[in-house]
Amino acid sequence: MKIHRRNRNNLGGKAIFLIFFVFIVGQKTIKAEEILKYQKKIVLDQKESLIASASDFCVLEDECFVICDFKDQKVLVYDHDGKYLSGWKKLGQGPGEYQGMWLNGYQAPHLAIVDLRQPKILLYERTGKGDFSWIKDIPESGRTITDFILNNGELFFETTILHNERYYFIHIRDLDAKKDEYLLPAAVRYGGRPEDNHLRFYEAEYSKIWGKPYAFIDVLDGQVYSAWTGDLKIFKIDRKTKKWITFGQKTKNYRPIKLEEIKYAPGLTTEQLFEENRRASAKYSWIGGIFADQGLIGLLYITFDHKASKWNVFLQLYDSEGVFLKELKLPDVIPIEVYLLRFYSRESGCLYFLNMIDEEDKEIGFEILKYKIR
Repeated sequence: MKIHRRNRNNLGGKAIFLIFFVFIVGQKTIKAEEILKYQKKIVLDQKESLIASASDFCVLEDECFVICDFKDQKVLVYDHDGKYLSGWKKLGQGPGEYQGMWLNGYQAPHLAIVDLRQPKILLYERTGKGDFSWIKDIPESGRTITDFILNNGELFFETTILHNERYYFIHIRDLDAKKDEYLLPAAVRYGGRPEDNHLRFYEAEYSKIWGKPYAFIDVLDGQVYSAWTGDLKIFKIDRKTKKWITFGQKTKNYRPIKLEEIKYAPGLTTEQLFEENRRASAKYSWIGGIFADQGLIGLLYITFDHKASKWNVFLQLYDSEGVFLKELKLPDVIPIEVYLLRFYSRESGCLYFLNMIDEEDKEIGFEILKYKIR
């Protein structure tokens, strides 16, 4: 864990004591069921409107769900029991219309949806249990948005963006699109120095598997938390000072990426390259999400189990200073390829996952799993 010098002494003593307590003294006192409790499974009703390919979802304050269907370009709303409430599809290039709807985010009463093709954010206001009213479109100049959240009247993007001839990975924009902030110099994420700007080289290297690297973001009390698919490392960034620390605990279940092992034969077709990607990705572990709460940071990653021929999902928990607390396996969570569809609600302290299920003699369906964190 890297910590700025002014914090090193105090945090070092705390870290040593807590690590000793967790692993030597408190191993039997910190139980998985005391940290993470499975609550329930919600099966989404497919009778009124089928979900073709879910790309993201969010949980509303009364535990209704909003799901983006990327394939059919539909927005679908379900209640807490999985009953279909409403939905809409507004394709086009005009105000309130989209062409490449992909991600969504929610903080009452606002729902925000990313259109990757224009690109812009469509902002809505919740007006009823399953009803939303479009407010406006907010332009976004980042290259590719891989994650975003809506927090206290601001949009926090995980995206590659050029500002003053330097690339950054985090873009913060208010809902009026008049105020912008930029955090985390791009080269730092791939192991470079803050003054380096070799973004294209690093991205080309890490794009050898599954295309462009994905990244994830959360924000709490002036601290921005970020992680990306290719490394088990969390960035904790102070918005005021723009400084950061990094932390992450590589365990026996985590298999780091080794770029030197990834080699493809020239002249592969698209289908062949996809299969090569699938084969290569199973060798390594992939970060699948991050969330922050009072005194607790969560990091999700997936690792392929060759014996069982399935992806296993793990949740790591850290305290607010970055000290590793516990790693838990989530056996019921099903990734879609190497991606996790997940949402954490600080209001309820619950972690949700959207699973695609394919039962024998039935159509493909979707279910939401709910876990209590605190």
